[in-house]
Amino acid sequence: MTFWQSLSVAGVLGIDCMSVAAIMASTKPGRSVVFLTSTLFGIFQSSMALGGMLGGSFLVSQIGNRLQLVSPLILAFIGVTMIGKAQRSSNRSLSTYGIVTIVAASLAVSLDALGIGIAMGFAGIFSLTVVLIIGSVALLLSLIGFAAGLLLARYINFTEAAGGIVLIFLAVAMILST
Repeated sequence: MTFWQSLSVAGVLGIDCMSVAAIMASTKPGRSVVFLTSTLFGIFQSSMALGGMLGGSFLVSQIGNRLQLVSPLILAFIGVTMIGKAQRSSNRSLSTYGIVTIVAASLAVSLDALGIGIAMGFAGIFSLTVVLIIGSVALLLSLIGFAAGLLLARYINFTEAAGGIVLIFLAVAMILST
């Protein structure tokens, strides 16, 4: 996986983090909440991607190469899900930001990273560099989401749908390259 492919996957994953951060920013949380949330988003994104890579690699080692189309199908499914979620979402608000809420939000935005990690594992991709890029981009986009929260809140549905479209194109490209 090239650096630019890694960065584009990380960007797609980070869009969820940015969206949630933008929503949280609309209620003007304190700096400690901003930095804690952004850090946890990055850690959870990296951890879930790493766990997915390990799990996907293990499944491939047990089942064999018959899973070549599973990886792009997972990416396409995640992309379609992101588009659907963008269409269904309305003005959401997270009113309290206790540690439980922040951890739950971190887990929620990281489920896509688990799926992408599994897809990478199926494709034979295992890279700690990719994992670090995913976490770093998630942290950075979370901070950007907080910084521009009120402005971005109007466009959250669009950014999530755009991320889904990118994943579908990536899945199609993977299928065409096999």
